[in-house]
Amino acid sequence: MDLTATLDASCSLEQLRNWVGDLSRYPDWLTIVPRAELEEGSEPNAWAVELRAKVGPIA
Repeated sequence: MDLTATLDASCSLEQLRNWVGDLSRYPDWLTIVPRAELEEGSEPNAWAVELRAKVGPIA
Protein backbone atom coordinates (compact mmCIF):
# COMPACT_ATOMS: atom_id res chain seq x y z
CA MET A 1 0.00 0.00 0.00
CA ASP A 2 1.25 3.50 -0.82
CA LEU A 3 0.16 6.23 1.55
CA THR A 4 0.94 9.92 1.30
CA ALA A 5 0.12 12.43 4.03
CA THR A 6 0.83 16.06 4.76
CA LEU A 7 1.09 17.97 8.01
CA ASP A 8 0.85 21.65 8.79
CA ALA A 9 2.74 21.93 12.09
CA SER A 10 2.87 25.01 14.28
CA CYS A 11 6.52 24.36 15.12
CA SER A 12 9.82 24.10 13.31
CA LEU A 13 10.96 20.90 11.61
CA GLU A 14 13.72 20.55 14.22
CA GLN A 15 11.19 20.78 17.07
CA LEU A 16 8.95 18.25 15.36
CA ARG A 17 11.83 15.82 14.89
CA ASN A 18 12.70 16.14 18.59
CA TRP A 19 9.18 15.04 19.55
CA VAL A 20 8.67 12.33 16.94
CA GLY A 21 12.23 10.98 17.06
CA ASP A 22 12.19 10.28 20.82
CA LEU A 23 10.00 7.33 21.81
CA SER A 24 10.12 8.34 25.47
CA ARG A 25 8.08 11.45 24.59
CA TYR A 26 5.25 9.57 22.83
CA PRO A 27 3.09 9.23 25.98
CA ASP A 28 3.11 13.06 26.21
CA TRP A 29 1.33 13.49 22.89
CA LEU A 30 0.00 10.14 21.60
CA THR A 31 -2.86 8.78 23.70
CA ILE A 32 -2.54 5.19 22.45
CA VAL A 33 0.99 5.03 23.95
CA PRO A 34 0.65 5.31 27.74
CA ARG A 35 4.18 3.95 28.31
CA ALA A 36 7.43 3.79 26.32
CA GLU A 37 10.62 2.90 28.18
CA LEU A 38 14.13 2.20 26.97
CA GLU A 39 15.30 -1.26 28.03
CA GLU A 40 18.48 -0.72 30.06
CA GLY A 41 21.58 -2.38 28.69
CA SER A 42 20.04 -3.32 25.35
CA GLU A 43 22.37 -3.13 22.35
CA PRO A 44 21.15 -1.94 19.95
CA ASN A 45 18.51 0.03 21.84
CA ALA A 46 15.27 -1.83 22.53
CA TRP A 47 12.06 -0.27 23.81
CA ALA A 48 9.16 -1.58 25.89
CA VAL A 49 6.13 0.16 24.41
CA GLU A 50 2.57 -0.26 25.66
CA LEU A 51 -0.25 0.41 23.20
CA ARG A 52 -3.91 0.86 24.12
CA ALA A 53 -6.92 1.17 21.88
CA LYS A 54 -10.67 0.82 21.97
CA VAL A 55 -12.15 -1.48 19.38
CA GLY A 56 -15.90 -1.56 19.04
CA PRO A 57 -18.69 -0.32 21.27
CA ILE A 58 -17.88 -2.52 24.32
CA ALA A 59 -14.13 -1.95 24.46
